[in-house]
Amino acid sequence: MMSDLVDSAGESLPKSRQTATEHVKQLQRLQEKDPDFYQYFKENDKELLEFNDEDITEDEVSDLEDVDSEVTAEKLQTRGPKVITTTNVDTWCTSIKEKRSLGAIRSMLRAFRTACHHGDDAEDGSGLKFTILSSSVFNKIMVFALNEMDGILRELLEAPSTGGKRETILDLMTTKAWKAHGSLMRLYLGNALQILNEMTDEQMISFTLKRIKASAVFLGAFPVLLRKYIRVVLHTWGTGTGALPVVSFLFLRDLCVRLGSDCLDSCLKGVYKAYKVIKGKKKGKNQQESSKLSKKQVEKTYQKVYDWQFLFCLELWTKVICAYNSEADFGPLAYPLTQIISGVASLVPSARYFPLRLRCIKMLNRIAGANGTFIPVNTLLLDMLDMKELNRPPTSGVGKSVDMHSVKQLDKLTLKTRAFQEACIHVVVEELAEHLAQWSYSLAFFELSFIPLVRLRSFCKSTKVDRFRREIRELIHQLEANCDFTVSRRNGIGLSPSDLAATSLEADKKSKDSPLLQFVSNLRLRVQQRDDSIVESRLWTGSYSQSWS
Repeated sequence: MMSDLVDSAGESLPKSRQTATEHVKQLQRLQEKDPDFYQYFKENDKELLEFNDEDITEDEVSDLEDVDSEVTAEKLQTRGPKVITTTNVDTWCTSIKEKRSLGAIRSMLRAFRTACHHGDDAEDGSGLKFTILSSSVFNKIMVFALNEMDGILRELLEAPSTGGKRETILDLMTTKAWKAHGSLMRLYLGNALQILNEMTDEQMISFTLKRIKASAVFLGAFPVLLRKYIRVVLHTWGTGTGALPVVSFLFLRDLCVRLGSDCLDSCLKGVYKAYKVIKGKKKGKNQQESSKLSKKQVEKTYQKVYDWQFLFCLELWTKVICAYNSEADFGPLAYPLTQIISGVASLVPSARYFPLRLRCIKMLNRIAGANGTFIPVNTLLLDMLDMKELNRPPTSGVGKSVDMHSVKQLDKLTLKTRAFQEACIHVVVEELAEHLAQWSYSLAFFELSFIPLVRLRSFCKSTKVDRFRREIRELIHQLEANCDFTVSRRNGIGLSPSDLAATSLEADKKSKDSPLLQFVSNLRLRVQQRDDSIVESRLWTGSYSQSWS
């Protein structure tokens, strides 16, 4: 038994203080008898050496009483880590919930650290105080820490019970509570990051991210940890499946909302870069085969532009501009983006890159529709009709159906098939009709459609293929009908050049009964049926079998 100690006034000290004082003396004796071992403690368990007998509470004395008062340096050296049992965890949980015992909180966080480093601590020689041998104990620790520790630490730090902003954390960091216990929050978040790096089960990663999100605002106090979290969550967003990408994105969004400029730029840049890589990797094998290039071609400068990652970036920015075109920060970007896309579409005027040109044309049509601005894409389409591949008989037979939407270039053999010629005629008619249909209620439709009509009539005269001639003539007929539609209404309007408000037939636009718009509706059904037919034929022939295996 430990003899009673007295203070300077000669009065007996409380049992807890006696225990604490004796513990301090033991550490002093250890430093004198074995300086090397004391240095080891200093490097690996600094918290033990910084023990202050003035701060000891009755709740924490139970942890200290586990150390025999007669422990010597030799015993400390030979003692292994304590095995955490279910009873230990239950006791800590009860002490935390009922008494908010600081000692129990520290013990639980040490156990949480052990759980998060489970499997790698035995190799690094760190001499942990605890070890875990049971999966049930591991689960108890993880579930309690992830479910309860946010509320416990917020109470200990005298922080708001939920949420918070960057300013809240900055103010909190100046308080006594933070100086005393802020390291516990760092311990919690740092070890949670470790388990995110180690786990492979996506459901567990999702659960952990959902729970950690409640404490994510405190990362504002730890910039290094914040950067590490952003990198890890960007990775889970980019590589995860199922619900994990959504959970990861919401985590990043919450960080940006709460911490603002501290992480907004990093998150946006990271998401943008990850998006390029993801889209490039997720292309199907049939797309990869169709985009194979010889070594000599890869060295060409334009391959830096005609790259899936670059194209996906253009499509991403197109979606952004279309969604937020009315905002001051995004509206002005529509013009330079249009210039870039137009340059990409016409960079290599080869029939092999018709699919890539088609993707660019679709982007330009979307931007024009969202911004209400005329973009002259008709030249990009009509130039396709002048290609030599459409003006000579096919030499490779009928060929397979050509999917112009999922590839960026075609092989030379495909260019010599009748299927390719038909696909080109179809996409020119469909996209040109979509383009002009956006202006089918404009009073200037006659002028907008004049050049396309001239070139379409010229093609009809030059082509020797009847089915192509019939397809183009049907489009010409619809354009002429729409010209008559707009001209007849324009003649009944008193319009002066300065009257900018009367440039479209708003009343007729609501009815959606222009000849060209009705024609486009039928074309969309045809496109859907053709795409479904292509997918079905590939399923039957096994073209997708590799992607399923």
